[in-house]
Amino acid sequence: MNGIGLKIGIGIVAASALLFGIFYVMSMQKSAPVISEPPTPVAISTPDLPVVTSTAPTSTPGTSTVKIPHQPALTPTSTVLVKCMHQEFTINILDSSHADPSSITVHVGDIATFVNQDSRLHWPGSDPHPTHSSLPSLDALGGISQGQSYSYTFKKTGKFGWHDHLADNPTTIGTLTVFPCST
Repeated sequence: MNGIGLKIGIGIVAASALLFGIFYVMSMQKSAPVISEPPTPVAISTPDLPVVTSTAPTSTPGTSTVKIPHQPALTPTSTVLVKCMHQEFTINILDSSHADPSSITVHVGDIATFVNQDSRLHWPGSDPHPTHSSLPSLDALGGISQGQSYSYTFKKTGKFGWHDHLADNPTTIGTLTVFPCST
């Protein structure tokens, strides 16, 4: 094969790779489910897409580089399902209106462990008080003493507030934002 034929062959391979990459990225964006929460974008990982660098013929002598994007852009109303390695998050209850951290972002299957760091009893439960109806299963069902903990495994996506059920005037202490995972 002569030099021109080789350049044409490489150009065809590069163009094919570019088209494949574009269609792959477009299919990733179309197949991702859209949820309305959260209102702000979050950093989540996606599988790496290939980056192809190739020598392609041009109208003038020389070479050009063709690159396929690394991953699709995310918008506040889109999400990409990610394969999750379930994690445990610790939320330290400092008093009846403060926790550290007060808000966390998790995935379905992750665990939040509420640890009482205060000398008073505290009872973590989902908002609103007193029904805990936004996420009924997030309810310690009683006070936890200093040094004790209550753990909850997330099974539902969304954004949920939580409070201390035993506080004199229960108000939201923090938020729990839960994203889906792929299986």
